[in-house]
Amino acid sequence: MNEQQFYEKCAQILTRQERMLILFSGDMRLTYEVDRQGEQFVLLPKEQKVLVPLLFFQQIHADEDKLLWHLYQELALYPDWQRHPETYLSREESFRYETEELAGYFLKRVKAAGLTEDLAYQPQVVCVWISSGIIDLLEDVDRWAASLIVQEKAPVYRSEEEKKRIGEMLFWEGAFLPEDESGVDTASAGPHRFLGKMLLETEFFGDMHVEGAPSSTEEDKTADDGEQAYGGRNGTKPAETTAVFGKHDCDERNSAEAVQAHAAGATEDQLHKILWAPVMGQPRFQFLREQLLETYRRRGGIQERDALARTFLLPEFLRLWKCDIDHMKLERTKEEQSAEQKDRQSRRKASRKPFQSRQHVRRMLQQMEDEKKAERQQAQRAQEGTDLAVFGVTAQDRQLFRHYEEKVRPQREEMKRFWRRLIGEASREVSVLVEGVPKGALDVPELIRQWPAFTEAQQKQNYRELSVFDTWELRREIRVLPEVLDISFVIDNSGSMRSGKLQPAREALAIVLLSLQDFKRYLEASAARMHQPVKVRTETWLFGTDCKRVLSFDDMGRKAEADTILSVTRLLGDNGTTDDGRCLQQILDSLTRTEEMELQSGKRTHLIFEVTDGASSFPGAAKKAAEELQKKHVEIQAIEIGLKNDEQARNVFEYIFGEHGTFLGNDTARLPSALMDAVKRQMVTVLKGKSMVQSPGS
Repeated sequence: MNEQQFYEKCAQILTRQERMLILFSGDMRLTYEVDRQGEQFVLLPKEQKVLVPLLFFQQIHADEDKLLWHLYQELALYPDWQRHPETYLSREESFRYETEELAGYFLKRVKAAGLTEDLAYQPQVVCVWISSGIIDLLEDVDRWAASLIVQEKAPVYRSEEEKKRIGEMLFWEGAFLPEDESGVDTASAGPHRFLGKMLLETEFFGDMHVEGAPSSTEEDKTADDGEQAYGGRNGTKPAETTAVFGKHDCDERNSAEAVQAHAAGATEDQLHKILWAPVMGQPRFQFLREQLLETYRRRGGIQERDALARTFLLPEFLRLWKCDIDHMKLERTKEEQSAEQKDRQSRRKASRKPFQSRQHVRRMLQQMEDEKKAERQQAQRAQEGTDLAVFGVTAQDRQLFRHYEEKVRPQREEMKRFWRRLIGEASREVSVLVEGVPKGALDVPELIRQWPAFTEAQQKQNYRELSVFDTWELRREIRVLPEVLDISFVIDNSGSMRSGKLQPAREALAIVLLSLQDFKRYLEASAARMHQPVKVRTETWLFGTDCKRVLSFDDMGRKAEADTILSVTRLLGDNGTTDDGRCLQQILDSLTRTEEMELQSGKRTHLIFEVTDGASSFPGAAKKAAEELQKKHVEIQAIEIGLKNDEQARNVFEYIFGEHGTFLGNDTARLPSALMDAVKRQMVTVLKGKSMVQSPGS
């Protein structure tokens, strides 16, 4: 195939696999483009784009499984990058203690060698070098974790045959060999730098010390130029590329092959002992692997991975590094590098590794962190720079609301990701297989099956009725969306709420109100991509003996901000009995004739979410109002928190709401997540429930 054919085939694969790529990234806004000039995969979150290097696609001979594995690998940690960019960026600071301890150990050797004045061995240079080495190890663990996530999400990559194919590709790329980016001359070469690489290598090739372990294949033996770039040799198994370990402790020009072979064997022994030493009743490698998988399944991220590495891997890494320092031959830095050294460094820079460089990932994480900071600062300025006292908001109200705003921040971030995916789903373009089209790539199996029809078509000179072409086209999937989405929150404010239920109720109300503000902003930002605008309005009601609407659909600007705060802070449990029927009836009475017609036609959607802690004081009136609202196409979801063994309250609750109710009992801590889940379910129904695929000509 020529370059254009490679380009078209790669673009076709990306289009066809778009749905699977969305699952891995968790971001429906990302698009995937083939980069003719690039040599590495590049993720650009600000531009919502992933660039796939055409050169890599050509080098793997258009192997779709290998291309997808690399894409999945690059996207596996993307959700965690979005959640915790600041943690990734502050890794150097988090591991400062280990960095300074090892730097002190190395500087003692420098002092003993009389090189304290040498510019290459100054404390600041040494600290940067050691910090970079520790981050290398942590990033190796990240890459290992990413490969486990790929296997977890795409079981096809768990098979031994497929793992071997991917492992051979990684070996050819030099993924099991570190790059020399150190600022400390010969100090950079040492067995410690291969410990992290050995994790990934063992994942794909198993324990190389086991008898009968796999050796390199014929495909490996043909990659002469690649192995030269990484210091490997033809005909070796992947583990033997560690022969470069021995270079730092001898003269490379004298008996290099013998020294390399001896050092490789010694180093493999060291690494094998570390990876297979017993930890918590299991070999270290197996224990770490299971813990990384469990961390992912619990939706953990960088904090859990780094804690795991710090406890069970880093101490061995530092011990190994100290041994390397003890055997290191320190020499005074020469002003001019020899031609041989320059040539060796230039070969090291020639890398086949197509994954994103550390520098690019850091720039990407910095962008994510800057965006999060800007959002927080904007929200804080809007809150602090507005005088809300005229609307009845006191300083105590502000302080209390800020407390809940901080408390629900993690759930709010989770909801932000949900809104992005939901909006992307509502406005996405999907790939559909078009059959019977007289153009595109020839479907050979289908042609063979329809050969009699094809012979007949030759005689008629009419091929238009033959479905022997395999053509993928983008067609826009149109969602039938409401023009107006009204959401009412009806919250119990009766006296019984003071018995330990106010806190979860305030949290639940704070998270849904703040999240819906985010949802409105995302809708506005995505207006150009949505085929029709959707207006979202929110109101809150607090009920007890009587009821009061705190936040109104018509509230705008500062008034809406003030009433959002008051909706949470005025939830005090000081309003007598539980008359939710009166509140539901007022919502029913507020519906105009026009709104009722729009609800019936689908132009308007109205959702009501009620939270109550006990049986209704007037269940008959509440049931009647709820039924009348449902007849007018208003959707109601209710959640009850109370005593688990209060059968009377449960029976009354089920009598009023039936299948539209959720009974939590005394499990009040679940209320915030239960209300969030109820909102999610209803919003998915609203934005994804109905659809029609637009025809190509429309």
